[in-house]
Parts: sequence; structure tokens; C-alpha cells
Amino acid sequence: MNELANQLPLRKRGTMEVFDVSVKLYKRYFVPVILWAVLCGAAGLAGGVVPGAGLIAFFLTPFLIGSVGCCVAAAVHGNDVTVKDCWNFSKRRYSGILSAYFTSSFVGVIIMMLCGLAIWLLLYGGYSFLSGILPAAAVAVIGGIVVVIVICVASVFCSCVYAWMRMAPLALCLEGNGSDNGRFLRRTYELMRGQWWRIFALVSLVGLAAVALFLIVGGMASMVQGWDRLRDVLNGQVSDASITQLILGYSMVISLVSVLLTPFLYLSLAVQYLDLRVRKEALDLEWATRESAEAETAGQ
Repeated sequence: MNELANQLPLRKRGTMEVFDVSVKLYKRYFVPVILWAVLCGAAGLAGGVVPGAGLIAFFLTPFLIGSVGCCVAAAVHGNDVTVKDCWNFSKRRYSGILSAYFTSSFVGVIIMMLCGLAIWLLLYGGYSFLSGILPAAAVAVIGGIVVVIVICVASVFCSCVYAWMRMAPLALCLEGNGSDNGRFLRRTYELMRGQWWRIFALVSLVGLAAVALFLIVGGMASMVQGWDRLRDVLNGQVSDASITQLILGYSMVISLVSVLLTPFLYLSLAVQYLDLRVRKEALDLEWATRESAEAETAGQ
């Protein structure tokens, strides 16, 4: 039996189950969440043609986040939602979501830039030091090993930072009323602390899904455009017409994949957020107690 046919149970879930539940939520609430994803994607695509048009996507994103929050909250209560329900839910919280989204994105980008600077200093300093005491061949071998290790560590770190960036405004939707958005940046970090591998595993699964979808859609686009044109470009036989068509075609592919995967990413993070609250705050017991009290009150 599909556990999401009526109500989303609050309980601990492994990474694969979080992913599976997210897929079911995506199918159940596809229309309300995909609408804003399409609008954000169209605005972002227009930004490549009309200067400044891409900024519209930034101001539309809170409606996408709010719609996801509305759908997940409805699933917990066992309700379905309409586009109008998502609009009303997001509209009441718009300023808070926008502020949390901007703040978390700004802080996250700064952290990633500092991480990149630290990596550059580490690699440059290590190369300068080792090249003075070791032969060039040994430096190349050690450098290659260090680069692989650094890339792996940086990937885990940046994935967790990215998840925090996107989960913070969702937290405001799932348990806030649109005010005190700064609290949810700290709160999201506290919930995620100690659960980083779980977060990284979920983001990696979504990333693999994005790669698979890109290969499928990209393959279909290549068939439409013609494999000969792609082969000519890869062989260096480039003409203005072929390269323009190829760039436009794959830009559309990337935009389509982004439109389809962005709401799914937010749904996955929302389900993961509920899982973290169950693990750290016994949200399932709190919710069961509340429902029991409401049932008793209704029965009196």
C-alpha cells in the first residue's frame, strides 16, 4: 500500500527511503510545484538574452520554496493542495522566505569562496614547499594524490553547505510563520550537525538523478539535432551555425533538467528536514501526542 495515499508518517528514514518518499511526493504534488519551477526556469533562461531578466528568477524562487513547504505540510496532514493553496501559503511568508533565501545563499557562497581560497593556498603552498625538497616526479605523484583527496573532501563540504543553503528557507516554511528568518539559519545548522554524511548521501543521490536525466534528455536532443553535427563539432569541424545550434540545444536541455530537478531537490531536503527533527527532537512523538489530544477534544 502506498504510505502517501493519505498521510505522510513522521518517523526515522534512511537515505534511500527519504529519496523514495520524495519521488512519491513529487508525483503527488507535481502540478503545484512544477508551475513555479517553470516560471523560475523561464526567467533564468531569459536572463541569458535580456540583461537583468534573470534577476526575476531570484524573486520567484521563494514561491517555489513556499509551494514545496505547503505540499509537504499538507502531506503530513494527509491533504491535497492546489496551486491557489500554494500561492496563499507562499504569499503570507514571502518576505521571510526571500530574506532567508538571500541570507543563506550569501553566507553559503562566501563559505564556498573561502573554501576555494583555502584549497588554492594549500595546493600552491604545498607545491612550492615540496618542489624545493623533492624531485619533480615525486612532486607530481604526491600532488596528484593530494588533489584527489582535496577534491573529495571539498565535494563533501560544499554539498553539505549547499544543502544548508537550500534547507534553511524550507525550515521557515515548515515550522515558521514568515518572521525571525535568521533563527532558521542557526536552527537548520543545529539540526544538520552530526548528520553530515546523511545529508551528503541525499545530495549525491539527487545529483546522480540529475546526471541520469541530463544524459536521457541530452541524448534525445542529440537525436533531434543529429549525431553528425555533434560529431563534427567534437572533431573540430566547427561552423557558426553548428556551434550556435549545439549551444542553444544543450542550454535548453540544462534548463529543462533544472526545471524538473529543482523542486525535487527541495522536496528531498524537506523530507530530510522532517527526518532530522524526528531524530533529534522526537517530532513523531510530539505529533502523535498532538493528534491524540485533538482527537479527544473532537470526541468530547
